[in-house]
Amino acid sequence: DYQYLDTYTITDANYDGNIGLNPSRLFNPYFAWEESRKMEAALELGMVKDRISFEAAYYNNRSDNQLIGIPLPGTTGFSSINVNLDVVIENSGWELSLHTVNIRNDNFTWNTSILLTLPQNKLIAFDGLENSTYAERLVIGHPISLYRLYHLQGINQQTGLFEFEDYNGDGIISVDDRQYNADLTPQFYGSISNYIQYKNWNLDFMLQFVKKDVLNEYSNAVIPGQMFNQTTGILEGDVMQAYTTGMNADVVTAFNQFRSSNGVISDGSFIRLKTLSLSYRIPLKQEGQARCTVFAQGQNLWTITKFKGGDPEQPLGFMPPLQRISFGVKLEL
Repeated sequence: DYQYLDTYTITDANYDGNIGLNPSRLFNPYFAWEESRKMEAALELGMVKDRISFEAAYYNNRSDNQLIGIPLPGTTGFSSINVNLDVVIENSGWELSLHTVNIRNDNFTWNTSILLTLPQNKLIAFDGLENSTYAERLVIGHPISLYRLYHLQGINQQTGLFEFEDYNGDGIISVDDRQYNADLTPQFYGSISNYIQYKNWNLDFMLQFVKKDVLNEYSNAVIPGQMFNQTTGILEGDVMQAYTTGMNADVVTAFNQFRSSNGVISDGSFIRLKTLSLSYRIPLKQEGQARCTVFAQGQNLWTITKFKGGDPEQPLGFMPPLQRISFGVKLEL
């Protein structure tokens, strides 16, 4: 609020008996709204008396006059200032769903639902990108979640150090060689749900799936050889370079470049049994409005993934989703 005005914050400190005021931020008198244009088209189909239903939706959202924090030198007293830039970002994608009634009779029912999302994100235009503070991070025509990295080629067997592709051929690995593009936007994600009822038994479960790349455990690692907790991956000689306590400059430089390379990107795709519920309604002599149901429920019970750095859904900085198993009895009188 009020970022177009020069604002101050009252502090509890006093100066010569007076209450202190600190500048809240650097104001921008030309502060304005972003502009968004949204388009969506959808199609719904029902077949075989709606036992098969299909929905498809395409969305395309473009926003410009972007509010962006421009980094500033520390001498200004603030790390950034919010400004509007002539930047156009597009978010688009497909959302598909399929619902089927596979079997339905007096004693047995089986329904299936499949959801699939194919998202896309793209930087359409950025006026003056090459002269901005985002020149090393953003590429027109690519997602804004793009990572520009060194291309890791392995470990030199003679020096024991990481080697990277020299894109400009000058014999020196520098920031100009960060030409490997990694996109961490999910390629697709969705779920498959099934509901099965047989007489008094009910089974309900959902499988969640995601196709994406993620930052692995090496992105926050410290140089192997120092007195810090380390991931077990450093014990693999074909993965990690030579160790150092920090005194070998070549090892330190190579490791810092490694943390800005595709070596810190892994396949984070997974399939997870997200929810499972099994219940049984106990037959009573005189049911009427009285019912008794026993049930067992579970969440995050089982995961298939190639990712080795923890949980692929929350790979870094977050606790993985809890696995929950519960049992209960439901009485309706």
